[in-house]
Amino acid sequence: MARGMKPGLPFWAVLLAVAAAGAWLRAERLGARPMHTDEAVQAVKFGDLLEQGSYVYNPREYHGPTLYYLTVPWARALGARSLGDMTETRLRAVPLAFGVGLVLLSALLVPALGRGGAALAAAAVALNPFLVYYGRYYIQETLLVFFTAAAVACGWRHLRRPSAAWAAAAGLAAGLMFATKETSAIAYAAAAAGLVAAGAFARGADGRRAWTAVRPAHAAVFAAAAAVVVVLFFSSFFTNMRGLWDSIAAYGFFARRAEGAGHAKPWSHYLQILFLHRAGPLGIWSQWAPLLLGAAGAWFAFRGGRGAPPSRGLARFLAVFAAASFAAYSIIPYKTPWLILTPLWALSVLAGAGARGLWLAFPGAAARAGLVLLLAAGAADLLRQGRWINGRYAADPRNPCAYEHTSSDLLNGVRTILDAAAVAPEGRSMLVRVVSPEYWPLPWYLRSLPNVGYWTEVPQPADAPVVVASPNLMPALEAALKDRYVPSVAGLRPGVALQVLVREDLWTKLLERRAGTPP
Repeated sequence: MARGMKPGLPFWAVLLAVAAAGAWLRAERLGARPMHTDEAVQAVKFGDLLEQGSYVYNPREYHGPTLYYLTVPWARALGARSLGDMTETRLRAVPLAFGVGLVLLSALLVPALGRGGAALAAAAVALNPFLVYYGRYYIQETLLVFFTAAAVACGWRHLRRPSAAWAAAAGLAAGLMFATKETSAIAYAAAAAGLVAAGAFARGADGRRAWTAVRPAHAAVFAAAAAVVVVLFFSSFFTNMRGLWDSIAAYGFFARRAEGAGHAKPWSHYLQILFLHRAGPLGIWSQWAPLLLGAAGAWFAFRGGRGAPPSRGLARFLAVFAAASFAAYSIIPYKTPWLILTPLWALSVLAGAGARGLWLAFPGAAARAGLVLLLAAGAADLLRQGRWINGRYAADPRNPCAYEHTSSDLLNGVRTILDAAAVAPEGRSMLVRVVSPEYWPLPWYLRSLPNVGYWTEVPQPADAPVVVASPNLMPALEAALKDRYVPSVAGLRPGVALQVLVREDLWTKLLERRAGTPP
């Protein structure tokens, strides 16, 4: 260390550089990918809160309220007053911020992992392609991972040096987990298993302290902080007290949904998409580097030795937490790729501990050179995968993260509708009839048009300047239409298409406008 340099300064420089790289990976062309149906639904729900100032928790759908409430200050700072003022980039900046925060949280684990282990853990989190991909998704998952990581880090800091402040911070984070998504219950159960294992396998003061350091007063502070968060968010800041009961009732609905409800997959699904996913010319996509280094981290946590982290208790906790949560999500039939982010975070942190442990356990020059090559190869492969899944293949079905994703072709249909409104006599007040049982994320893309209606069956009358319809309903719709229309096809998502019908006179004006001829 250079003379006069403060201890830890190189670590902070590395951590900030890693966080900046993680931010760049998440921010590049942030608005280019089409909005997924789930993103569009969450955006419209947020729009109701932004425009009307009210929110009521629905125990059957949409998950918890934190995403909406935490987006409001950001929208206000941007000067947004309606959903029409928000863009994909502006909305996705919220999970992006929490994704970068997830990288920075590694700083809280320096006493547990050492500076080198914490820096390597931050790098593993910053580069993980799944964490990057969903750090650009306007859904609750990245927020849930951040709050889970914060609860773990603050809880461990409290066990290390008990204080009311750390107990309150851990309680706030645990409450925010509950207020973010119902699957927080799985994280709580996995954390309980991790705490039991950390104590059961403990040797010496580090393990015993975990069982004895929690004072009743601090436990009360933890519970009070969590309760305050839960009450505020689920009561919609005391405007809907029924939301507190609904936050409990929701678990009955989601337990039934866990049976599959159209998203059932075999128990091995996550193993395949994470560790052996083939995508044609893209090659094999695999989390082999985090898995290999994470296994090393677990080995040093339980066996000790020269490569053991400063806190074997936390490393044991992370190993069991990752395994238990991964097993729970694998057993549950209902599967979507974003559900696996929390165990991936724990595995990534454990990988940092494993890389540090290997460096210390094998001090020879040849061994360390081999480790450097392994780390470089792992980082390069994660970057390769990240560039593919967040770039050209961001909405491609071959992408393991692009689950039932909106087709890029839908944007062509949206452009046709908006171009028709630009030449219609009514302008943006033009009537659009959407006749289809499946139409999301169209409400997001057509949010600037006030007269858009949605039907699951052919309405009477059926005519409008623009009609969007499911191919299955086209025979009945054609029998009900009286005007003449020019059809085109827009893909909604893989295997699902929509017909976009533009009234013939508008189509002529639209073509003239595109050709540069005054209508």
